[in-house]
Amino acid sequence: MSWNELHALVFGLQQALKAAGVAQGHRVVAMMPSMPETAAFMLATASIGAIIIHGRSDATLNHGGARIGTAEILLQRLLSVAG
Repeated sequence: MSWNELHALVFGLQQALKAAGVAQGHRVVAMMPSMPETAAFMLATASIGAIIIHGRSDATLNHGGARIGTAEILLQRLLSVAG
């Protein structure tokens, strides 16, 4: 991955996080495998001023009692929005 590709990915993820409502001071749980996209996600989250909390990548995420999927599924959704 080139620096330009990394920059584009970080910017896209940053925009996707903002569109999801993430703002400065928010806590974002990062439950992701070791891969280049994980580093880009961490950079995008930090660039917004959000706080990254590490978790398990195989955990199932819930919101209000409703299952919303694993972190890998959510990463794929963010990457598809980020372009």
